[in-house]
Amino acid sequence: GRWLAYFASYDNRWPKPEGMGLYLVDTQTGRSTFKGYPPGSAVSPLSGSGTPAWSPSGNAVLISLTAYQGDVPQREYYQFDLRRSAYVRVEGHHREGGLRDTFLIRGRVVEPVRNPLARSRTWSTGPALHSDDRSLVARIDSKLALRIGSNGTPGVVVDQGREEDCEGVTIGMMGWVRRSHYFVYRNNDKYWLYDPISRQKGMLVSDGEPLQAFTW
Repeated sequence: GRWLAYFASYDNRWPKPEGMGLYLVDTQTGRSTFKGYPPGSAVSPLSGSGTPAWSPSGNAVLISLTAYQGDVPQREYYQFDLRRSAYVRVEGHHREGGLRDTFLIRGRVVEPVRNPLARSRTWSTGPALHSDDRSLVARIDSKLALRIGSNGTPGVVVDQGREEDCEGVTIGMMGWVRRSHYFVYRNNDKYWLYDPISRQKGMLVSDGEPLQAFTW
């Protein structure tokens, strides 16, 4: 948890192409240090993008660079060693489906660390979700209405979702707050906390604006 890593890729809205590459942020001081772009890379910083991930040891940042020539991808893989503060070119393998690429370092397959998604990114429309004591159940019915109630009952309609052409289904369940009766859900890009006892709900906000990313 000492370091945060991110990779800045070029965007034609930037006033100049300098500054693309790896940055390390010291989480104790807030200081950000630019570590540059992999030297000698055939993937131009003006056309490529980089995806960083931590090695299991936490001593290196694993980076996959990708650029496209038409529909043909060009990929390179690097390890940035924190102790040496240097890039090393390594082998890698791309995996489809949103999964992290794998890396081959000194003949050994290295899987990058996969950080769990914030709970605000993991909503779903099913299956039904039970409270900790299993006295209450939340579900989304065939008409996209969120219902919460006791087991064996239709439940009360908490909110109504819909299906849009671009966004798809607008409503989704996120889960019960542990050791409580509160339920968190999403609708129309906003997040809500519902109390089934009082049947009251409130939008989750931060500094007066709808909250976008959170966990519990």
